[in-house]
Order: sequence, then C-alpha cells, then structure tokens
Amino acid sequence: MFRSGHVITVVALASWFMTASTGPAHAETVTSFWSFQPPRNLAVPAVRDAAWPRSPIDRFILAELEDANIAPVADADRRSLLRRASFALTGLPPSPAEMDRFVQDTSPLAFTNVVDRLLAAPQFGERWGRHWLDIARFAESSGGGRSLIFQNAWRYRDYVIDAFNRDKPYDKFLTEQIAGDLLPYDTPAQRHEQLIATGFLAVGAKNLDHQDKELLRMDVVDEQIDTLGQAVLGMTVGCARCHEHKFDPIPTTDYYALAGILRSTKTLLPGNVSGFVERPLYRDAAHRRAVEQHQKVIKPIETQLGQAKSKLKRVRTELAALQDPTQSAGAVDDDAVEAQRDKVIAAEKLVKRVEAEHKALEDKAPEPPRLAIGVRDEEEPADYHVCIRGNIRDPGAKVARGALSAASTGEPCAVADGGSGRRELAAWLTRCDNPLTARVIVNRVWHHLFGTGLVRTIDNFGKMGEPPSHPELLDWLAVRFVEQGWSIKTLIRELMLSRVYQLSTTHDGRAHAVDPENRLGWRMNRHRLEAEAIRDAILTVSGRLDLRCGGKTIRRGTESEFEYTFSTTAPYRRGVYTPIFRNAPHGFFAVFDFADTNLVTGRRNTSTLPTQALYLMNSDFVMDEARFAADLLLARRGLNNDQRLDRAYRLTLGRAPTEAERTLAVRFLDDSPGTDAWAGLFQSLFSCVDFRYVN
Repeated sequence: MFRSGHVITVVALASWFMTASTGPAHAETVTSFWSFQPPRNLAVPAVRDAAWPRSPIDRFILAELEDANIAPVADADRRSLLRRASFALTGLPPSPAEMDRFVQDTSPLAFTNVVDRLLAAPQFGERWGRHWLDIARFAESSGGGRSLIFQNAWRYRDYVIDAFNRDKPYDKFLTEQIAGDLLPYDTPAQRHEQLIATGFLAVGAKNLDHQDKELLRMDVVDEQIDTLGQAVLGMTVGCARCHEHKFDPIPTTDYYALAGILRSTKTLLPGNVSGFVERPLYRDAAHRRAVEQHQKVIKPIETQLGQAKSKLKRVRTELAALQDPTQSAGAVDDDAVEAQRDKVIAAEKLVKRVEAEHKALEDKAPEPPRLAIGVRDEEEPADYHVCIRGNIRDPGAKVARGALSAASTGEPCAVADGGSGRRELAAWLTRCDNPLTARVIVNRVWHHLFGTGLVRTIDNFGKMGEPPSHPELLDWLAVRFVEQGWSIKTLIRELMLSRVYQLSTTHDGRAHAVDPENRLGWRMNRHRLEAEAIRDAILTVSGRLDLRCGGKTIRRGTESEFEYTFSTTAPYRRGVYTPIFRNAPHGFFAVFDFADTNLVTGRRNTSTLPTQALYLMNSDFVMDEARFAADLLLARRGLNNDQRLDRAYRLTLGRAPTEAERTLAVRFLDDSPGTDAWAGLFQSLFSCVDFRYVN
C-alpha cells in the first residue's frame, strides 16, 4: 500500500506527464541532441600505437582506449575466431574440416577468405534475414482474439532472406517494403518482388474480430507507425498519438502527418472478422488479362447462380409451408401444392443449368495467380486530423501528410495529391542527409557482430535511450555506409576484418577496473547463441539439418486449433523456416528468449534460467538428436574411442577436450559402453555452456 507521501508523488508525476510543456525542450533538442544532427564525415583519429590498428575502425577504438590509459587484450585464437565468424555470418558451427583448414592456413588473407566465403553462402541470408524479421515483428498469424493464419507471409520471409543474400542496397530494401507496390518495374518478377516486400507493413499483430472497425483501422496504423519509428529511425513515435512526446521532439502533428500516409494505405478488408490485403502475382501481362477477362465473364454467372439458389430455397420453403396443415388453416390445398412443386422443379432446373454453365467456365479458367500479403493505396487518399488525446471520436485540426519535422534537415517530406504518400516517405527515410536511418542500421549491424551496440538501446535513439559509446565512429560508419551504396555486406566485411572484431574475450583486471562494461571495446564480448542457432547447431551435429532454402512450411489450418502441419521434412529445416504463430509460441524458441513477435525487437533478451537446463536435460528433441549424433559418429570407420571423443568435442564445441574433460568422458564411456553412452555424452555437450556461448 502506498504511503500518503508516495501517493502525492505519483499524482504529481502523473500531472506533470499530462501538463508539462514540451515546446522549449523540443526546440532545444532539435538544435542540440546528437541523433538529430546529420552524421559528420570526421577524420580518422591519430593513435600513439600506430602498429596495432589494421583499419580506421581500430584507430577510433584505440584512440578512446589510449585516452582511458588501457590497452586491448590479445587477439583471439584461430579456433575461437572461426567459430565466432561462422555463427555470426551463417548461424551454424564450422565443420572440423573447415576448422583444420583455417588453423593450418598461414596466409595473411586466411581470415579474409573465410569472411568472403561465409558472406557468399546462402545461409548468410537466412542468418541476417532472421535479424530483420525480428525487427519487422514477423509472424505467420495475426494474433488477437480470433487469430488467422497469414498463408502467404512466407513469401515476405523469403524476400528478406533473398535481399540479404543478394546484398540489396539498404535504401532500396526499405523503399520496397514501404512503397514497393507504387514503384516502377521492368519485369513481372521485379513487380512480384516489390509487391511481396510490402508485407513489412502487413504482418504485424491485429485483432481482426474487433467490432469497432474505425478504431481497429487506427490501431493498425498506430502499430505501423510504431514499427517504422523504431525499426528504421530508432524513435518511439507512437508515444505522440495522445499527446506531444515528453522527451523527444515529436509533436502530435508529426504523428498524425504519418497517420495520414498510413490511413491512405489499405491494410485490412471489411468484414465481421476483417480480412487482410493479398496482392495477385501474375506471370505476365497476358496472364493478367486472361484472369481479368475470366472474372469479367464469370462474375455475372456467379451472381445468377446465387440468385437461382436463393429462389430455390424460397420456393422449397413455400412448398413446405403449403404441405404443413398447421400453417394452412388445417387443410392442404392439393392444387396449390402441385403448382408450387412445379415452381420447385423449375427452380431446380435453373440451378442445374447455371451450375453447368459455371462449371464449363471454371474448366476453361486460367491458372489463378499466386498471392502475397501486402498493402495498397486507398481509393481516396487524404490528410487526417489530430485525434484529441488519441480519441478517434474527437477530431481536431487536419494535418498535411509528412514525416518527422525534427529529422528533416533538408527539404520536408511533401506528399503529392493522388497517392498515399508512402513513396515520398520512403524517399525521405533514405535521403543521404536523414540523420537517423543510416546510423540506426549501422548500429544494428555492430550489435549483431559485437554483442552490444555502439548505442546499446538498439531501438531508441531518443533522449530515453543511451548515448553512443563512440559517437565519432558511429558517424564515420554511417557516412561511409551511404557512400558505399548502402551495402550491408560491405559494412559487415569491414567490421569483421578490423582487429577489434578479432580480439579475444580474455579478462583483463586493469581494463575491467576502468571500464567494467567493456563500453570502450578493449575485448570481444562473449555472448549466448540465439534459440534458432542453438537448435540448428544441434541438428548440424546430428547430421539431420535440412539446408533447403525457402518455400512454404505450413499447410492450411487455424492456429488456435493447431491444425497446421509441417511439410515432409520441415521439422529439420533451419529455424528461420519454423512457422511462428503469435498465440502458439514454439516451445524450444520460447525457452531460449525468442523475439516477441508483437514488438520491434532489435535486441533479444538473454536469460539464464533453470527451465533452460531442464529443457536440455528432458527434451525429446535433444535426446533424439543426441542419439542420431552418436549413431553418426559410431558409423565412421577407422576411429578408436579416443578419436571419436575428439571428434565429438570438435563437432559440438569446435575444439578438442581438455585433459580434465577427457578424463571424465573416458570414465563415463567405460562405465556404460555403447550407443547409449555416446548419446549421453552428446546430450551433455549440447547442454554445456560452451555449446551455447560464443567466445
């Protein structure tokens, strides 16, 4: 229970949130806050130890370390470095043969060759596409009260994976996801790709059976604004729906300027349970004409058939009434009944005739187009008004469609008449002078490679977020990223070939005393693998991982009744292809901190819980894969037990066992020889910390 003083404090705080003036604070933020200033193309700093850096990135880091009077730790050993790089770029462990080749390669380009090989692997897109799917709050169901399956959401997932594999420039990647349906195209394939990309706006959580359809529409818009704000700009724009943002320079007019763009975009279809927009993917112009002509011809027949069936139902009902003495004053009029029977027979003949016509047309119908979940412009795009305190029933002044005023360092985002404004919004987001877009994605890439971002609040570059640990380096990387064509692969390659990336995770007492959180980058951060990487690594060791790329992995069904099934071998596909349903989380993924699909998730939680250890000890999946791994190992001829033990450790941990580990393992295997013992050993290795963590 609150004490009286606490109640006063809470009331006062609530009052401040409702009444505090934001104008002066906003003005000051616009002119001075770091994230709203254009990135600066700074000179690379000089350092005292000129022999240590291998790249400009190293010089930025070393300059800060030298100012703090601490030194970086030693480089990582080769086995740790290859395992680190392999998981970072593909989400899979290196094979023993790959490890041997790298360890024995004395070329100065050995690691460069590894990075280039991994960047070119199809598994790269699956790994880095999953990072983006976390941000895009991707799932294959709507969530909400009556959760519906997004049958074609897998096309968006495959689009993302393919975009990373082809190194689609990030500015183009964003533009297609926001306004792909509005872009010009040269081929049907390009058109399909751009339509599929707009799934970004459509795959969020939705309560489709909400009966206040206008409120539902605004809630979908709010979810899209929140996603765009955090995912692309690192801004909590959604806070300005009801009042001016209390910390960042985002007035309600900016929120409703964006709302006008997204309200001019159709995401839902009307109905008691709302539907979602699916765009047809025609093979070519001829296919489209054939489908449209077929629809033009068959629609009147379908209307006629519906009318004929309605008439048949009516005359049958009338006949039943005439034959029922209780409804005909106690006496049945045989002549009236006979006349009504004639009407029924005539109605039945009409239905059969129209059904035959309908079937004949259907037999000649062209192949229907494939479908992709996405969006389209409303027929009458328009500006929207401010909703007072966020209440859609209390409209205020109208606001011209546009973007965030504080981040508009050049020309504002002006929306032309006749369109939603999504194309102009995409152009504004990807302008070279936009202060946020490049910084945010560069920081995301740094986070995934180093375990923490230069800005640790990955999705929040506002006042409530953390400032960057190395602001000059972040600016330098952002400017360089744009100059190099918004290439994600080029950025990753440059970061991984830096000496900073190749440092060990060794603890240094003196450096730790000065910088206990390693914000200055004096060592590499040790971090746990994500749920999918743990699962995929287990399947890799057991030999059962299916590396087929792309495709649909669910059949029709409803999430709530669990009527979905995987295709024949889908249980062993990579984790990125595992169907993700909002109301039915995957057990393994939930245990190991999978992203919340209702939110933009730039950084997943990393928990250490008893349930994780218990799962690895008792899961049928883990025990089955441990047995398959044992069978696979024992099937290799010409190996003695000592060699098998070495291989088991190298497959799972990327290294040979220590002497202490070898002694314990040999004792265990001697006590209970056979497949069961080797399966138990593999399960122990799957459960150990070194399997789940990367140095």
